[in-house]
Formats: sequence, structure tokens, C-alpha cells
Amino acid sequence: MNLLLVLIFSLALSPAVLSRAGMMEEETKISAALQSQLKAKLDDMLGAGRASVWVKAELSLDPRIKQAVERSLEPPAPAPAPVETEPAETQTAPVSKRLNLPGFLPKSEAPAPAKESKVIIIQHPPQPAQAPAVGSELALAAGTRVKKIGVKISLDRGVPAKKEAEIRALVLDLIGSEPAIERVKMPTVWHRIWGDPGLVSGLAAKAALALAGIAVALLALWVFTRAFNKMGQKIDKAVDLLPARGLDPYEGRFLIDVPLQKIGLLHFLLHQEPAENIAMVVPHLRDDARRAFLELLPQEKTVEVLASLESVRFVEKDVLERLKNEIEGRVNSAVGGLEQIAKIVEGTELASRSEILEILKSRKPELYAALQGRLLEFKGTGGMTHGR
Repeated sequence: MNLLLVLIFSLALSPAVLSRAGMMEEETKISAALQSQLKAKLDDMLGAGRASVWVKAELSLDPRIKQAVERSLEPPAPAPAPVETEPAETQTAPVSKRLNLPGFLPKSEAPAPAKESKVIIIQHPPQPAQAPAVGSELALAAGTRVKKIGVKISLDRGVPAKKEAEIRALVLDLIGSEPAIERVKMPTVWHRIWGDPGLVSGLAAKAALALAGIAVALLALWVFTRAFNKMGQKIDKAVDLLPARGLDPYEGRFLIDVPLQKIGLLHFLLHQEPAENIAMVVPHLRDDARRAFLELLPQEKTVEVLASLESVRFVEKDVLERLKNEIEGRVNSAVGGLEQIAKIVEGTELASRSEILEILKSRKPELYAALQGRLLEFKGTGGMTHGR
């Protein structure tokens, strides 16, 4: 009964609310408060969505207090009319018996008697003590009582009987009324979601926004992918066709075949040529050979070669054939070079190798430095490792 006493006490302390809203509105408020608190306790016991609660409170007024209120509010009885009374006549002693005191008039000079007059005194009858006024709102709130509280609970069929007994004891302790309990099949979470139009419309709006965002993202990805693919195709065509635009593309790719191990000879052959001439050779090399050749060139020279490829030039086929034969013949028939010197030095014994390097260091310091940077690194006397 603790919950019920708190609600009734709060009602008695708020008489103005009862006077304004009326008895039925107060019943609704009390019912809603009890129902909300009882529903929260059931959700804690069973979990959300496994029980529903209906509470109806009925209020009434105590007849005795109601009569006392009506009597206190009656207007007071009218006061009786005032009564006029006459005072008793004043007796005057004869002149012969008066005393002649100092200041008094002598007997012969006594004034003539004055005319008689009446004095009217209005007296009000005593009024009974007026009781302090009792406000109707306070008296009405004090006379309010809870007549009846009805509790109806719908439990899910899966709730155990032991839990039902605990619920009955809980309601009886909190409200003081025996609840009416029925077993029903409570709706699932999905039933409650689809049964709420507001929730369904909100989810639909969010889903529509999400789909619109996904569609925009996919469209942007498709546009960017298409643009990148077109750019890649243009780059491939430029790399394949710019130096040999006059060739028939159906005859296959024109190739200047220089083995990777002889790229150093090709660099020795072309490194002093203008960038325009080097640009006629570089696109026709194999991919690995072209990368190795460009790595040997200074960065400034590489930039000039790439800039030369920007403009399209039409070269006759026989000119390219002569250039191909000249480069391949010279590279394959070349004798000497750092690569061959490095191979010769590597093939010698350690002692001979140390002597050869010492002689090169004293007589050919430039060659020694080139070999050291390309192949050999001294560590002590004769100790060396391969390096690039």
C-alpha cells in the first residue's frame, strides 16, 4: 500500500488541482501513475513486452466531511436591530438644602432650572465568535478518498506460474487490490514494430535515405572508374604508338631487342645523344630493359626524353629498321666496357684481384671508382663484396 498512500497524500496536498480539473481528471491521473509504475516493475521482473497492465482508480467524497464543508460555507445569520434605551432622570437637591461652598452661587443667584433632555444610547447585542473560514478546495481535498482500484494484467503464455504468483503478491502489496490476470499470446518485437505506423514510416524514411546515399556513391564510383579506365587506355595507346605512328598497327609492336645484361652498353652508346634521338629508341625496348636504361640516365636527361615523347612524330619504317639493326649490331659486337671489366676482375683469384685493383687505383682512379661503385667495395686488403 506504500504506492497508494503516496498518491493519496500528494492529492491531499494539492487541493487546487482537484478543484480545477475535477474528479474524473484526477482519477485518470492516479490511474496513469499507478499503471506506469506497475508496468515498470513487471518489465523488470519479466522483460519488456511480456506483460501489459490496465489500472482504473475511482475516487469519492466522505459524506460527513462534505456536510461540514457545506455548513462552513453558509452565510452568517443577520444581526438583530439595535435597541434604543433612555437613561434615568437625574434628581436635583432643593436649593434650601444645598451647601454654600466657596465658588458656589448663593441661594439668591441660583440659575433657573434647565429644561429636561433625553440621551439615546444605541447598544448592539453581543455577536457569537465567527469561526475562521474553511476554503472549499482544502475541505474538498481532505474529504477525497479512493473508493476502488481495478487492476487487470495480461501475461504472456510463456510466463511460469511461479512468476504469476509473485506478480499477484506484488500488486496486492503495492496497491492493495487483487489483480485480474489473463493469459494471452503477447506480440513479438516485429509485430510491435510493424503495428506502429509512426515507427514504420520512420524506418521507411531512413531506409530510403540510406538507399539514396548508396545509389549516389555507386554512381560516383562508376563515373570515376570509367574516367580512370579511359585515361589508362589513352596512356597505353600513347606509349605504344607515339614513336611509331607511321607503322601499321596490325603488324605487331616494333621491338629493338637489347638483352637486359647489355643495357650498360646501350647506355654507353646513347648517353651523349640528344633527348630527341634517345626518345626514338626508348619506347621500342622491352619493358624491363627500358626501366633499366632510364635508371642509368640522369634525372634531368630522363625528363627531357619524356618531354620529347609529348609531340607525335611520323618516322618512316625503313629508318626505324636501320636504327634497330645499327643498335643491335653495335651492342652485340661491342668489346670492352665496365660490365666486361667487372666480369674479368671477378673471374680472377683473390690475390690477383687485389693486385689488379691496387694498380687500377694508382693508375686509373676514374676506372677504379667506376668499378668500385658498380661492382666492388673494399674491406681491408683484398676483402670485397658485390654492390650496385
